[in-house]
Amino acid sequence: MLDRRHLLKLSVSAPLAWVLYRSDEARSQATASDVIDVHCHVFNASDVPVRGFVQRVVLGDEEGQIIIEPNPALRDAVIPAFLAFLVKLMSTGAPTAEQELEDIKTSSVREPPVSFERQVAEALEYVLSGAAPGVSEEGRRRLRESIIQEIGASEDADYESMAQGLSSGKGPKRSYVRFARKLKGYRRTLLAEAIDHYGGQNGVLLFTPSFVDFHGWLDSEQVSDLKSQIVLMERMQRLDWGETHMHSFVAFNPWRQIEDIDAGRSPSAFDLAKDAVENMGFVGIKLYPPMGFLPIGNKGSHLCYPERATRICNFLTKLDAALDTMYAWAEEKGVAVMAHATNSQGAAKDYALRARPDRWAPVLAKYPNLRLNLGHFGGFDEVADDQKLDETWEYFFGRLIKSGSYHCVFADMSYLNEVLPGHARRASTLRYLRDFLRQYDPDCDRLMYGSDFAMLVLEARYQDYLASFRSYISGLELSESARSRLYRDNAVKFLGLNKNAPTRNRLEAYYKDHKLDPAWLTRFDRDSH
Repeated sequence: MLDRRHLLKLSVSAPLAWVLYRSDEARSQATASDVIDVHCHVFNASDVPVRGFVQRVVLGDEEGQIIIEPNPALRDAVIPAFLAFLVKLMSTGAPTAEQELEDIKTSSVREPPVSFERQVAEALEYVLSGAAPGVSEEGRRRLRESIIQEIGASEDADYESMAQGLSSGKGPKRSYVRFARKLKGYRRTLLAEAIDHYGGQNGVLLFTPSFVDFHGWLDSEQVSDLKSQIVLMERMQRLDWGETHMHSFVAFNPWRQIEDIDAGRSPSAFDLAKDAVENMGFVGIKLYPPMGFLPIGNKGSHLCYPERATRICNFLTKLDAALDTMYAWAEEKGVAVMAHATNSQGAAKDYALRARPDRWAPVLAKYPNLRLNLGHFGGFDEVADDQKLDETWEYFFGRLIKSGSYHCVFADMSYLNEVLPGHARRASTLRYLRDFLRQYDPDCDRLMYGSDFAMLVLEARYQDYLASFRSYISGLELSESARSRLYRDNAVKFLGLNKNAPTRNRLEAYYKDHKLDPAWLTRFDRDSH
């Protein structure tokens, strides 16, 4: 099984196949319950800077967590070659946001020029034939050996047969190839898959997918611009998803905001985010501190920042100002802010440490009414043989919520792959969760459900995640009201979906503007305690 912390370094999107509209039978089975999936994704490879994303985030793990090659003797040589393969595979072919929006309008399907298996074969040939720069002969040889061993092919296997083997079945490299297939397709296809897996009777009523903006922090650029992504996601919110609903988190990147202000560009990154939330049915803001910034207090922190940031005059002062502006608006307007808060997805060495929960204490001291969700709770990754619980990021979160009157600070339990059957840390993590609840959150007032779909496609049984999560959480012996808070009520409070709450009011206005029926929102009106 792949390591949880490493898998959190991946981003996600839709599969290559087109399944926007499900059959009437499938749709009739998708009557959802009141579960809210507060942390998921449906962006694709055109929405991220592929080269920097793959090199620095997907496979740029400084802590040796990469499990592409289980044999330590092969690992160091295999990783650079496999990196080049993934970059090549994911760099072309994903529909841009503008293309997908046009395809929605025309009910069209954009077919790839060649099959996915052929794309895999071409990427393998590019690397193994010696065309990829920076890949040693030893690396090429070791990668070929490793692939052949994983798929059980003969030593003289050609690119096509290796591609077929990598495109099916189980194994570390196959998981990444499956991930690449998803990343090259339609965003709405992936959402339809999430609904089919996790909707249904007693399933998810509301998905709140977030997208990302890594501009500046990674040294390459995405193809789909931020505005196009916002327009597409807004249009997707109005598609017919049966009994399930979708409202997005918009990315806010302070680096982009700095550049927009310095260049006098309008609308700026913050203007786009504000418009998405206030007028386009988005439910909140998504931040990625592990890209390289503290939630606040960058100036005077004495931390290192990307060299290219030195080209911007007073970068750290402007960085804090951009974040401050967003927090002040979010607190005033009751806007939910979600931040990546686990030790992963760092754009450079130690950058991920800037996402630690206690780093948010100065923000909350200044903005105590901020609606905040710190994502990816529950893995207790820093524990060693039942020791060092106090040093886990979960305990940093516990001390944070105990340190002040922060009534709208939460953590979501997304991509908790320890819940899946057979995980080596399944039992121990349950013990740690019990201990955390006993000390810091006895009524389960602060935890929320999230899937982190579609990263879950890297797990062999990702389709069963919600059922496995429920079975696992039953071991905590929570009361019925505590379970309701975990799956629904805490998210209602965080998002502001209850009657007369800020987000609810904005959504009702949005529905009225687009002549949509807001009746389903009344399901959030029951007393949450």
